[in-house]
Formats: sequence, C-alpha cells, structure tokens
Amino acid sequence: MQTHSYIPIQTDALKNYPSIKSSDLQRKVGQVLKRVAVGREWLVVEREGYPVAVMFPYPDLEQLKREQAAQKMRVLLSTMGTNEYSEAEVDADIAKAISEVRHEKRQKNKKT
Repeated sequence: MQTHSYIPIQTDALKNYPSIKSSDLQRKVGQVLKRVAVGREWLVVEREGYPVAVMFPYPDLEQLKREQAAQKMRVLLSTMGTNEYSEAEVDADIAKAISEVRHEKRQKNKKT
C-alpha cells in the first residue's frame, strides 16, 4: 500500500475559510459537495491538522481562470510597450477564446 506524505504548511491565507477534516469529508461527501456547490462555500480540507486541499464551486474556478488569463494578458501587453487595450477589451477577448474552445470541445464530443 502506498503512503502519502503531507508537507505541513501553515498559512494565514487559509485561516479565514471554514475547514473540514478529510475523515469528515469521506463520511459526508454528498453533504459537503452540496454545501460547496449550492451554498457557494469555500472549504479547506485538512489532514492531520494541516491544509491539503481547497474545495470551491466550479464557477469560482472559471472566474479565477479568467482573472489569471486577464492578468497574463496585461503583463504581455505591458512588456510589448502598449496599453492600447482596455480591460473590457481584454476581458471580451478572453471570453471569446473560452467560448471558442468550448464550442470546439462540444463539436469533438459530438463526433465520438
């Protein structure tokens, strides 16, 4: 049997979020998923008293990815020496790219 070692990390960044023990998560996975998905709650999963994962609603992940992409675009534009694009234009380009990727995935799934 493979054992996993966890690197104990204490961070103040997670202290404001509610936490759940991994053993409680195993016993109450359905309730916890509903709490996260419907209640839109972020939960820190702890094992042996240390944070090992974070659960949050899927729409929040999409929002984080959009924000990361926008930040990368802003950095890229600033290194090119241009700030000709407004944040709204960058956000629109990102939304369009996401939509195109999703459309391609749907088309690919229809073929299989």
